[in-house]
Amino acid sequence: MLARLAAVAACAIGVSGALAWLAGRWVGRAFVAGDPAGVTYTAARCRELHEYAPKARICEQAAVSHHFGEIVSGRLAVGAAGLVLLCFLPLLGRRWKPFRSRLPAAFEATVATSLTAVSATLLFLDGLGRLITGSDHGAGGPLSGAAVSTVLAVSFGRSLHRQIAAQDRRPNDSD
Repeated sequence: MLARLAAVAACAIGVSGALAWLAGRWVGRAFVAGDPAGVTYTAARCRELHEYAPKARICEQAAVSHHFGEIVSGRLAVGAAGLVLLCFLPLLGRRWKPFRSRLPAAFEATVATSLTAVSATLLFLDGLGRLITGSDHGAGGPLSGAAVSTVLAVSFGRSLHRQIAAQDRRPNDSD
């Protein structure tokens, strides 16, 4: 049960990587991966960043290019791992069947709704905070995660609502 949730979460991280990539294309890479105002790098770190982004003219551009690549590729890699896990879940499900029967039916939906709602809120506040402080640099990273987490929270919340409603319609054992 929770393995499926982990797989879905990993896939969601992959989707947020795709959204971050799109935001970088539409709004600019600094929106997704830029440093807040006042961040400076040592000369050695700038040389290192220029190795990753040799076409960058200044250190800030090299840093944005490097961080953007890390954000997008890292999230896409986690998403790919989630897809692989989803493929293997049917095999694992047979082995873990005795454990599933001990948990309430709505357990997975409850955990998933809670975690994705908290994640969406925290990521949204992080991105919004960056926008409010006047530095849109880096706001797209958490906002892309917040968008995906919000969709998941609503989806899991609807599933939880349906499960609770179905439970309410069942006759009580005491009747």
